[in-house]
Amino acid sequence: MPESDTLKLLSRFCADKDDIAPTVKKFRLFEPWTCEDYTYASDAIICVRVKRIATVPTKIYPARADLLFEEVWQKEPLIWQKIPSYADGLPCAVCYGKQFIAACADCGGSGCDTCFGMGFFGVAPERMRYRNVITSSCMPCPECEGTGYEPDRGVLVEGSIDKDISIAKYYLNKIVNLPNIEIAPIENNKPFPFRWVGGEGVLHVRKT
Repeated sequence: MPESDTLKLLSRFCADKDDIAPTVKKFRLFEPWTCEDYTYASDAIICVRVKRIATVPTKIYPARADLLFEEVWQKEPLIWQKIPSYADGLPCAVCYGKQFIAACADCGGSGCDTCFGMGFFGVAPERMRYRNVITSSCMPCPECEGTGYEPDRGVLVEGSIDKDISIAKYYLNKIVNLPNIEIAPIENNKPFPFRWVGGEGVLHVRKT
């Protein structure tokens, strides 16, 4: 891969410039850095590295990510697997992708045959006049927080210790298209390694 393409790839894993998370601000994870034999990029949740790129500045501080890699990659045996299939961006099951909900006018929100017992309808504010709803009750859908999409509850993968490890779709979307990507989840609440042709990484997970 040309160096310019590798740098573009690394930039996908850096923190956003407006990220105010304490770790990001402290370590200034807004651009790649080089430490010894590797060049790294991180947003404090995911960290990747490739073979050293000479044009990227060498920094021991702000982040000794090499120590994290040493710790995680020494957990043997690593059980490598492909990323499981998953659906991304499904419409919210509560508001049906409308982003807002409003109380049913027939029952006032208590639930009836008109609203199928739900007490509300998913509505687009500009089209509320076409629905039998109480317009003053319109509010962002509490399930999806007004995004219109199913909340990111993560994708379950099989771990080498626990069986209920989930990885946020947001981060899976960042790595799923890397060439020959493989992951090796270890246990809940522990960072685990992943690898692809040309690089390797570490990702924190959460317990569902």
